[in-house]
Amino acid sequence: MQQSGENGAGWGKRLFLLNRSFHRDVGYFCVGLIIIYSISGIAVNHVDSWNPSYVITRSEQVLKDVSGKPDSEEFQQALAKRLGINARFLSSVRDSNEETLFFYEGTRVAWNEVKQQASIETTEKRIGLFFANYLHLNKAKRVWSYVADVFAVLLIYLSLSGLFMLKGANGFGRRGWFFVSAGLVIPLAFYYLYV
Repeated sequence: MQQSGENGAGWGKRLFLLNRSFHRDVGYFCVGLIIIYSISGIAVNHVDSWNPSYVITRSEQVLKDVSGKPDSEEFQQALAKRLGINARFLSSVRDSNEETLFFYEGTRVAWNEVKQQASIETTEKRIGLFFANYLHLNKAKRVWSYVADVFAVLLIYLSLSGLFMLKGANGFGRRGWFFVSAGLVIPLAFYYLYV
């Protein structure tokens, strides 16, 4: 009977050590994704204040004597040259006195024929953040969905296995349950107050 109890304690210790080792290695594996998702999450949370993926620059210039009609190829090339736009022309749209020209690489020019004024808008990817948001917001769709699903499952595992990492006074049974409960109260309180 005593031997059976010792075997049970031995298995318990082995499971504890196995969980600890696996938790550690899964944690190491997830570090890169956790950092990417966390940085992107902070950036996307403030989308009302800024564009987290692109830097958008706007400027205006008055240009006299741009040759050609606004919808002609001659005009498009002349305007691009005067504005220092090296990107290739993509398309244009006419709206009353304004011709909007679109160029590759995220440049748009609104030409006001009456004022002889060009409003230029350039869009550039934010270094690092564009990539992080691309992954976080799952722009790659099907391919990245599988990676994101595996990552989510690993995070669930890390959360649950972490409950059993410590024994004694600092373990889940003594003080851990209090912090887990506090962590659950925060989202539930927000749901109750704002949803």
